[in-house]
Amino acid sequence: MNGQLIWLGMIYFIIYNFAYYFLGAAFNWFFPVYATLFVLGSFTFIFGMVEIDFEKIKSKINTVSFKLVIAYMFLWAFILVIAWIGQWVNFVLTGNLPDIMQQTGGSNNLVAALDLSLVVPVIIFSAIALWKNQPIGYVLSVVINVKGALYSAVLIGGTIIQSKMGIKGAMDLIYLWIFLFLGCLLSSIYLVRKPNNNRRPAPQELHP
Repeated sequence: MNGQLIWLGMIYFIIYNFAYYFLGAAFNWFFPVYATLFVLGSFTFIFGMVEIDFEKIKSKINTVSFKLVIAYMFLWAFILVIAWIGQWVNFVLTGNLPDIMQQTGGSNNLVAALDLSLVVPVIIFSAIALWKNQPIGYVLSVVINVKGALYSAVLIGGTIIQSKMGIKGAMDLIYLWIFLFLGCLLSSIYLVRKPNNNRRPAPQELHP
């Protein structure tokens, strides 16, 4: 079960990652590849969710507290909302486009669009459902935290590479990426391990 949830988190990372290239990359020879990976990832995730044994998960998390994970997830969602909505407010008031749009020459902020559609709502819904000890909240919390850890690791690696290439301001957000990486990684580990460690032995296990 744990491996299945981690695998779904990796699939969600693929969906998010290739949604960016499919919808935002310049039209090129790899367009069919981006489309295929995005669609296959989406269907794989849906079919994977259908196969989850939610009743089994419910029995495992019934007495487990996830308060620290929930608090981190709300903080994570808050950081993303403030970052992207803050840029929008600044544009409305000043007319200045976000730096990422000026650097890429794009007409829309695709990263903000993806975060506010595929990440923030999932984080908030998962945290609320997890607080209520609902199985769907537990499953999606593992999924979104695994995805968050993977993507933050990519951002850290990309930041280091850009810095070595001499790109100005490349390291400005490195500590935020590290914070998110550690938060998502530790949350993923806690979510996966805690219910198993908290499980009480069945009567037959106590008396062979």
